[in-house]
Amino acid sequence: MHDGRVADRALRLLHFDIKGLTNFGDTVLFDGVRQLFNGFGGGGLFEMLDTYSLHRLTGPTIIDQINDSFDAVVVGGGGLFLRDTNVNENSGWQWDIPMEMLARLRKPLIVFAVGYNRFPGQEDFDPIFGTHVTQCIRQSCFFGLRNQGSIEAVRRYVPADLRDRIEHQPCPTTMAAELYPDLALAGAARRRDESDEPRLGVELMVDRRMVEAGYDFGRLFDRHAEVLRTLQETDQWRLDCVAHMANERHVADELIARGVTMERVDLAGSIETRERGMSYYSELPMMYGARGHATMIPFGFGAIPLAALTHDKIRFFLDDIGHPEFGVDPDADDFEHRALAAITGAHTRRAELHADLARRRGELFDHTMANMATIYERLTGETVEPSLRPYTPFERRLAETAFALGIEVQEARAWALKRGDTIAALQRQIAELTPPEAMPQGAADQ
Repeated sequence: MHDGRVADRALRLLHFDIKGLTNFGDTVLFDGVRQLFNGFGGGGLFEMLDTYSLHRLTGPTIIDQINDSFDAVVVGGGGLFLRDTNVNENSGWQWDIPMEMLARLRKPLIVFAVGYNRFPGQEDFDPIFGTHVTQCIRQSCFFGLRNQGSIEAVRRYVPADLRDRIEHQPCPTTMAAELYPDLALAGAARRRDESDEPRLGVELMVDRRMVEAGYDFGRLFDRHAEVLRTLQETDQWRLDCVAHMANERHVADELIARGVTMERVDLAGSIETRERGMSYYSELPMMYGARGHATMIPFGFGAIPLAALTHDKIRFFLDDIGHPEFGVDPDADDFEHRALAAITGAHTRRAELHADLARRRGELFDHTMANMATIYERLTGETVEPSLRPYTPFERRLAETAFALGIEVQEARAWALKRGDTIAALQRQIAELTPPEAMPQGAADQ
């Protein structure tokens, strides 16, 4: 995949990401992707010089800029293989890039830690999805999906001769302790100080797709409240209700109204909550989540990740770390019994499980470092020793500032495009209503 040259400078990368503050997991994820590339090999091999929203239509201007100024393109991570977020007919998944723009792109793709995200009962992708993903694989020097379940699912959509090109690249959030070692060390110390206290974070995802799949949220809250009340009545567990998105803030109200005593932990809607949320997860001993990142981020910082099996991606992740027993089906007839057994059993085995999960987290990180070295070699022909230099706290603050500015730039671009469309529409209306001889010279070009 390389042209035989040896790189004499850092490779310049453009990152197609999703900018926004609505989802705590995504704010951690995309920063983690950039940090992996910027910090790999001591920090001198890759440079993430710019970002572009993968939800925006990718047209000729950005493609030509990439061809002229960058060495490769990073796409992801996240659960991008989903048809009804950023609906478009160009790809059938979240990256809105037409086939003709893919063909125009001359620089290799690095598809990184992307997941297959179809919800239970959701209709299949449109035919363009398989065609588009196939072309992305052909143009990639690395096509990495975040779990084995996603790999097997996506292989069904591509020709047999390309299936082995799909590789495993875990989500960067699963190695958060390696990316944020200062936060991880401080949190681990606090966790040890409270090691005998039964404590659990709880996140319950609220999503329209779950309603479409037949979930009854009243019943979901009733069943979870019964489990949590039992924990408090028997062993006086300390419980936190964690919101990753604004629409989850009312979950605490629902559970408290059902007799559960909980502290609220709000991680939604602000750049400041990213650091606070990572500090929170670094000290939490156990988490019970219904979102993928409500299991992966706690695991990445050392917590035991228990989960409600509301989505295949959660089962995929638990299978990859060798603990499918951490997942509980909230629709099972004996859910309350199974959930209590999973939570209390994990607490009883917490020392053993923390050690085992630390080993598995190390394996995912080592695998990622090997992938990074492979990507660099495929782009340059050079072999390098895998290593990572994490951001310093000051560099993290700079990255947060750049992220916030990126959101502002994105909003400004969207406003400019909308304004341009409006002006163009007005110009067309004026042209239709005004005889050509009455139009001032040059007005049609303004």
